[in-house]
Amino acid sequence: NPSVLYKLLDAGDWDSAQERCRSYPREVRTWIVRHEASKSSILWKLLPLHAAIIFKAPVAVLRTLLNQYPDATSLGDDHGMTPLHLAFKVNKDEDVLELLILHCPESIFCRDRKNRTPIDYSKGKEYSTKLMGLYADAAVTSVKSLQNSREETRDEKCSGNTGRESDSSTQESRIQAIAEDYEKQMTKLKNIYEERITVLNEHSRLARKKLVIDSQKSIRELKEKHQEEIEKVRKSAQKEEANRGGGKLAHNFGRMIEQYRSEAKQAQADNEMLLTIVKGMKAFNEELTSEVREINEDQKELQRLFSIQQEELESAQAMRKQLLRTLLEQEEEDNRSVGRAGKETTDLLDNVQNRIEKLLARSPPPSFDIKSITKVEKNNASGEDSISTMTDMNR
Repeated sequence: NPSVLYKLLDAGDWDSAQERCRSYPREVRTWIVRHEASKSSILWKLLPLHAAIIFKAPVAVLRTLLNQYPDATSLGDDHGMTPLHLAFKVNKDEDVLELLILHCPESIFCRDRKNRTPIDYSKGKEYSTKLMGLYADAAVTSVKSLQNSREETRDEKCSGNTGRESDSSTQESRIQAIAEDYEKQMTKLKNIYEERITVLNEHSRLARKKLVIDSQKSIRELKEKHQEEIEKVRKSAQKEEANRGGGKLAHNFGRMIEQYRSEAKQAQADNEMLLTIVKGMKAFNEELTSEVREINEDQKELQRLFSIQQEELESAQAMRKQLLRTLLEQEEEDNRSVGRAGKETTDLLDNVQNRIEKLLARSPPPSFDIKSITKVEKNNASGEDSISTMTDMNR
């Protein structure tokens, strides 16, 4: 059964929906699920945030839903589509897209069950440079966040947690996947910019061509009209001259000349107006060229940011490999040191045992009765052992 909040969103009662969010925040977290008649499988499921985007709710309603349940931006519906996926697919309102991107930049890398990211649903649509720049900034922010996470993991390993190589490998794989996604996103943004530049250039070319054609047509029509007027004046002059005589003919001819001059002035004014239109189109073309130049600069900036991120990733990977190599070399050196110490200790014990056996194997002469203590000293000068014996002899 749908919740009251869902029914309000479906009805487009935005004010009541916002009030319901504040009064019953639990419904903002409640999934709306529809099953088949047999209830054996799910037809669809979504959160109120997904529904609000599909129903094209105002930004204020979306902001209220996000305040009550911020994590909804990273959750997918039954097709694995996040709210940002749906916004790119069904809603062209850039304010909505900007709100979702700023609220959860990481969602730009989320993939649905068709392995598509949100930007994949923007084909055939045009967006402003501001939104595309925001999308690129979100990509950079997400990559930096993952890179910081990797550095923290590396610091833990340096502190003694060397037994987590599998976790580090998983983290490295995830970062590599994000880097590949980032490169793909930059490629898509570049393609979008190039398509927009191509469209703008085509519009400008068609506008210039139309203006030239219209101007040429107007000039040609004016010339034809003037030629007809001149021919008409000439014929009238000839006719008046043949019928009425020179004085009146001159008067009529002068009046026609004045009329012709007036029409010529009007034609000149029309030409000046056409020149003004041409200047306006030229200014429009310059403005269009400036915008294209700005888009190119934005594209270069995106490429520069991507290059920096790529260098940072490569540098971090090299540092990690160097650290692992140093740790392995240190461990091998420690093992060799322990082996040498053990061998020296064994040799020393064997030497002491041999010397004790030699001392025990010695026996005194049969004519003496030894009742004293034997003391073994090491001769520092010759390096040989000397035995000093103090005895009481019984004859």
